[in-house]
Parts: sequence; structure tokens; C-alpha cells
Amino acid sequence: MSRWTQQDVDAHEARMKHTVACLIQAPLAAQLQARQASRTPGRMNKLEAAYAQLLDLRKHAGEILWWKFEGMTLKLAGDTRYTPDFSVVTFSGSLNFYETKGFMREAARVRLNVAASMFPFPFYLVRRVKGDWVIERVKA
Repeated sequence: MSRWTQQDVDAHEARMKHTVACLIQAPLAAQLQARQASRTPGRMNKLEAAYAQLLDLRKHAGEILWWKFEGMTLKLAGDTRYTPDFSVVTFSGSLNFYETKGFMREAARVRLNVAASMFPFPFYLVRRVKGDWVIERVKA
């Protein structure tokens, strides 16, 4: 029966950390590439399609006049642009922007907050929690 020295333990832990890091990072990188490749401008994901159905119901019920998916792109700075998921016109003539998110990355949150602070329109973050729509106004 052999006993490990502290040097043996340290070497083993270093190998294990590298192995675990490789096992974790490779699938995450593949998922990120797949997600980026699967996102097609002008094409709705499942959450966006479900919210579009809700907007259609609101339009037929007379709550809103008009809505458009990715209908407007806002210039934030230089080469930075932000395209809200939905542009909605209410019966009072107000233009509102809605961003649907199942998961929100930091870059998306920053763009949404910057847009809300730059433009005089209401911006809303739309999420679905346990089957219910949660809509919160983004503070400028």
C-alpha cells in the first residue's frame, strides 16, 4: 500500500481541476455556439410566439391597436443597436417596447436599461413564470 505525499496530492488535484474544467467548458461552449447559430433575426422562439398570441388576443379584444415583432431597431451608440422583441401601439397612441426573456444575459440587460434611459418610450421585460406572464416596467 503506497502513501501519497503532499506533492502527489497537489499534482492529482491540479490534473483533476484541468479535467473537470475541460469537461464543463466544452459542453458550455458548444451550447453557446448552438444558441447563437439557432437565433435567426425575424424568427420567433417559443416564448416570443406565445407572447405574440397574447398580443393578438389583446388586439382582438380592443386593448391595443397594433404590434410588430422586431419591428424597430434603436441606435444606442456607435455600432451598438437594440431591437426590442415587440413594438406595441396602444389606443392612447403610446408606443411601448416589450422584451421577452426566458433567461437574460448581462449584455441584454445592459442594452435594455440603456435603451430605457435614452428613449421616451416605456420598456417592459416579459417573462413566463410557472405558466403566468410576468411583465415589469424597466426603469429609466
